[in-house]
Amino acid sequence: MQVTINLTPVLVTFIICVFLYAMCKMARKDEKKQKRQEIEVSDFVNRRSMHVVGNGQEGAGKQ
Repeated sequence: MQVTINLTPVLVTFIICVFLYAMCKMARKDEKKQKRQEIEVSDFVNRRSMHVVGNGQEGAGKQ
């Protein structure tokens, strides 16, 4: 008794799995990149507002 395996559906399934894996990996990378940009923007805004507001002690040593 001989068993034959048709490789076409196996290859198609393999290609689909590889494609989905690559898409998920790229999506995770984009998520990390977007979070990092949000953090950088919020840090910039926080630093800028801290610099503009000030507390009066910043120029006290220069007088």
